[in-house]
Amino acid sequence: CCWIGVMASSAWMTCMPAVSSMVFSRPCGPSWAWAGAAPIKAISADLFANGVSEDELARAKQPILTGVRESVRTNGYWLGSVVARAQEKPIVLDWARTRESDITGISKPEIDDLAKRYLNPERGSRVFSLPAAKATP
Repeated sequence: CCWIGVMASSAWMTCMPAVSSMVFSRPCGPSWAWAGAAPIKAISADLFANGVSEDELARAKQPILTGVRESVRTNGYWLGSVVARAQEKPIVLDWARTRESDITGISKPEIDDLAKRYLNPERGSRVFSLPAAKATP
């Protein structure tokens, strides 16, 4: 299995806070790795050039909001994500309280700005992680 797909972050690299990245990932078979990268590259270039539409943004937020609303009703979220870290990092309590409003507050201009900053087609790199070929006996 290889991955082609989406994650944007600067916070995950705590040792290098000035470094940011956006990773697109998608599960696929090895034979689809290069072909699967083409639509991601095209979508990224379109977001860079044209930004996101209000409809696209609303549709992208909805499943995330559903997941957030469902997670706050589970012990796994509170014990694993909040309480486990609250002693050492009390701000996680505030993060837990504001997750939904943080997501609903994401605006088109913010996404457009991020797209201009991170999706420049001239500055992207592609990395493929493919399984080794099976040895023949």
